Amino acid sequence: FRSAQLTQEEVEESDLILTMTEEQKDKILEEYHGYKEIATLNEYARVEGAIIDPYGMEDDDYERCFEQLARLVKKIWQERLGGNKMIGIGSDHGGYALKQAVIKHLEEKGYAVPTPIQGEAIPAALAKRDILGCAQTGTGKTASFAIPIIQHLQMNKEAAKCRGIKALILTPTRELALQISECINDYAKYTQVRHGVIFGGVNQRPQVDMLHKGIDILVATPGRLLDLMNQGHIHLDKIQYFVLDEADRMLDMGFIHDIKRILPKLPKEKQTLFFSATMPDTIISLTNSLLKNPVRISITPKSSTVDAIEQMVYFVEKKEKSLLLVSILQKSEDQSVLVFSRTKHNADKIVKILGKAGIGSQAIHGNKSQAARQLALGNFKSGKTRVMVATDIAARGIDINELPLVINYDLPDVPETYVHRIGRTGRAGNTGTALTFCSQEERKLVNDIQKLTGKKLNKASYTI
Repeated sequence: FRSAQLTQEEVEESDLILTMTEEQKDKILEEYHGYKEIATLNEYARVEGAIIDPYGMEDDDYERCFEQLARLVKKIWQERLGGNKMIGIGSDHGGYALKQAVIKHLEEKGYAVPTPIQGEAIPAALAKRDILGCAQTGTGKTASFAIPIIQHLQMNKEAAKCRGIKALILTPTRELALQISECINDYAKYTQVRHGVIFGGVNQRPQVDMLHKGIDILVATPGRLLDLMNQGHIHLDKIQYFVLDEADRMLDMGFIHDIKRILPKLPKEKQTLFFSATMPDTIISLTNSLLKNPVRISITPKSSTVDAIEQMVYFVEKKEKSLLLVSILQKSEDQSVLVFSRTKHNADKIVKILGKAGIGSQAIHGNKSQAARQLALGNFKSGKTRVMVATDIAARGIDINELPLVINYDLPDVPETYVHRIGRTGRAGNTGTALTFCSQEERKLVNDIQKLTGKKLNKASYTI
C-alpha cells in the first residue's frame, strides 16, 4: 500500500486484484503492526465493499483489515479468474494489478501460478521498493524484475515522452544478456516499451544504431556498456530502474571494478533490484551501498541446492573420466546432457573424445565466436545437439526447462559454482540429476561442496 497513492475515485474505478498468499499477509502484518502510516492513500479506499481506513487504525484493526482483503481476493479470484492465477487484470488505475497489455502474452503462454520468487518480488517491485532477491537458478528471477519494469514504463506517460534509457539491466555474460532480452521481448510484446541488448565480442555498429533510434530498457554486459559510455553513445542520467542480475557471478568474474565505475553515473533516485542465485558474504557490502530499505527475499537458504535434483558422485581416476562419460552417455541416448569442464582446452578435448565414440556434441566457451556460441546454444535447445560441453562462464544463460542431466566432468574450484552448475537441471518444477566425477586430487573440493550445501553427495558405483 505504501506507494499506491490512489484516491478514492481511482480505487472505485479500478479492478484491483491483489495476489497475496497467507505467508505474504503474515509478513506484511509483522512489518506494519503498529505502524500508523500503513498506506499513503489520500482518503478512505473502497474496493467492492471492503473499506480500508489507513489512518487512525488501532493495532487490533490491522488483522481485520487484512482479513477483509483476504476475503476480497478470494472472491475476485473465484468469480473472475476461476482460481489462483498468477496475475490480475486491472484498469488504468489498478494499484497492484498487472495490465492487460503486459499479461496478454503471459496468458498466451499459459503462465498461471507464479514461482515463489515471482510471488514475492513482483508485488514489491510494482510498489517501487528496492529488492534484495536470493533464489536459485531456474526459479523465474527474470520475470521478477522484467515484468514490473515493463508495467511501470507502460503506465508512465510522461516517461514515454522523454527520450533516453530508463531501465538498465546489468548481467555478467552475453548468453545471459540475450536470454533476458528474449524474455523482455516476450513480456513487452503488446506494449509500447522498447528495449535493446549490448555485449562484447561482436561489431558494435548495429548496437550503436539501435541505441540512437531510442530504447527504454537496456540489457548490457559491463565491458561493452563502459565502452559505449566512453564513446558518448550511452548516457545513464535518465535511469529510473537499475537491475544487477546474477550479482554473485558478476563479482566472481571480476566485474566489481567495472560496476564501481558505472554506479556513479546513475541517478541517486532510482529503484534498484538486486538478484543473485547465491548470496555469499562477499557481496553483502555491495548491497548495503546500493539498496535503500530493500525488501529481502530469500526463497531458499544461502547457497542451498535444488531439492528436486538427485546428486551423485563417482570417485574415478582422472584418466578414466572420459571412459565413464562415454559409458553414461551411451546409456542415456534420448537425454539432453550438459557437461561442465573447468577449462576451454579440456572442453574441446572432451568433444573430440565423444566424437571418436560416435557421440555428437558441441563445446561452448569464451574462445568461441559469438556466432558459434549462439549456433551451439540454438542446436542444444532445439535438440539437434544432444550433448553440450561448457565452461562455467559460457554456461550462464543456458535456460532449458527440461534438461534432465548435468555432469561435472571437472569439479569447480569454488564450491558456490557447483550450485550454479547443477541449477541448470531441475528447473521449472522438473526433477533432474547431477553427476560429479571426482579424482583423487579433487576430493577436498567435494568436501567443500558438501560443507557449503549441508548435503552429502551419494556415492555411485560404476563399471567401465
